[in-house]
Amino acid sequence: MTDKYISPMQTQKPVKLTILIPTYNEEDSLPACLESLSVFVSKQIYCIETIFIDSGSTDDSIKILELAAFKFPWLKIIREEKRNGVGSAFQ
Repeated sequence: MTDKYISPMQTQKPVKLTILIPTYNEEDSLPACLESLSVFVSKQIYCIETIFIDSGSTDDSIKILELAAFKFPWLKIIREEKRNGVGSAFQ
């Protein structure tokens, strides 16, 4: 199903909540989304991971996510090379 899994940092504590976010050509909305998630995650007492599932974006979405993954240890990326749609992201 997926072509690439990117996780530059591993979570030290057991994950209590996983947030899945399908993306396709979201370069304009990703910075605000990441900032909101950062604020949310920082206020939690349990470990959270957020997995962005990129469905073959043709813009700079994946570059933005890859750079953010080094800043935010709770961020992981699954990249599908071709666009499979939002339903595929959750399978």
